[in-house]
Amino acid sequence: MSIINKGMTDADGRSRIYAATMPGMAHFALTGPEGKTCRECFFWQPQPRAPDFEPPILRNSGKRTCRQYKNLMRGKSGNAVPHDAPACRYFEQEKRLLPPPLYPLKRNENPTANRRKAI
Repeated sequence: MSIINKGMTDADGRSRIYAATMPGMAHFALTGPEGKTCRECFFWQPQPRAPDFEPPILRNSGKRTCRQYKNLMRGKSGNAVPHDAPACRYFEQEKRLLPPPLYPLKRNENPTANRRKAI
């Protein structure tokens, strides 16, 4: 899903930028360093969830929210941004990079979904 609508025209050649921009990004995609993605950015953070929602090994599911978007929107969290979204102008290099997800996880693929909680 991008921010572009089917009715938009490419009057000034920016449709590539609009098509690459995802809802929840702090600025337009492809305006940051060339070849960098949101996964490599300091502002790309885990989505807020209950601590027992996912086991730690599955927490790198490929989508996280943007802290810079939250700062610009005065505390309002945006949509989750995929790890492979092109970087925006607020990109800051993360020192501790997570590996990219091996595959997208679906709710029914979670191996611990049928496990009972310990009482």
